[in-house]
Amino acid sequence: MKPISKRLRITIQLLIVALCLAAVWWTVRKMGFQAVAEVALHAHLGWLCLSFVPIVLRFVVWSAKWQRMLRRTTDVSHGAVFRAVLAGAFINLVTPTAKLGGGIARALMIHKATGLRKSVAYGWSLADQLTNSLGNASLLAIIAIIGFTVMDDPQIGLTLLIIGFAAALVVYVFLRLRGFFWTTLQNATWLNRIRGWLPFGSSTEGSAKSGLAIRVMGPLLGPENTHGQIISDMALGSLSFASLCVANAMVFKALGSEASLLSITNGVILGYFAGTLVGTMGGIGATEFFLVQIYTAMGVEPTVAMAATLLHRASYYGATLLLGGAAVLMETGSSFDTNLEKDS
Repeated sequence: MKPISKRLRITIQLLIVALCLAAVWWTVRKMGFQAVAEVALHAHLGWLCLSFVPIVLRFVVWSAKWQRMLRRTTDVSHGAVFRAVLAGAFINLVTPTAKLGGGIARALMIHKATGLRKSVAYGWSLADQLTNSLGNASLLAIIAIIGFTVMDDPQIGLTLLIIGFAAALVVYVFLRLRGFFWTTLQNATWLNRIRGWLPFGSSTEGSAKSGLAIRVMGPLLGPENTHGQIISDMALGSLSFASLCVANAMVFKALGSEASLLSITNGVILGYFAGTLVGTMGGIGATEFFLVQIYTAMGVEPTVAMAATLLHRASYYGATLLLGGAAVLMETGSSFDTNLEKDS
């Protein structure tokens, strides 16, 4: 089975974004544009403005976490890491690369700032992203299981319990099999079977590609990080993501909603996770659609759920475009070679 061509992959991703946005538009139309607008226009301006603060703090905590990881192999300033995180988030939002573009951009900026080999820098970028995802899964497991104990609706409670245990199982399996994955990755026979699927260029010889793959995956799976360090990275990743839950809770507060922080946190984690799985380009459309469905299922009035979702996501997009765009502009004039095979 051959990998999907780049052009077809981008076309599919753009089609997914269009379909998700159409689903959001249809949902708003079904609720009534005026009804949703009236709820949004009555939002408390002070709480809306405050909701930007946790969004910015997300990037601050995220960059501090990644700097802490990078310092295990090189010396790097928080400013350089902060700009790289912002630029990566911007690129993920505006390009159909399913987070690959942002991850590579971050790696190249760290390569430029520190002289770290590009493949190794990308490995630390990948390790950062995946420990963020595992941290989110850990947070989901905790919050969903707590949600099961307090939800009035037994069906929703049972669903949260199943999701919580599934998320915990994913984290447990990764930690248990991390060493096995690392040993398997160094098996040339196994690596040759997946050579065409690796994003390192099809022209690389097997032995060279093996070395490249090991450098890229080393920060996540190899001895560069202990289990304890991986767990602490996951904890900081979940703390970074939790700021988005606080930001969304502030938007609900601005709308005068009595939705509990627990319900909001469950909704944000599940909505963002579903948006990441289904959508591309920052989860545009997909995240909004799932957030509204989840909040409504948890008992939030539909127009309030839609208004809160759109206001929160607009704040997130605005902060990412403004701060990330500024970070990208600071790199204007820089020349980057994105080919990891030319690994100087």
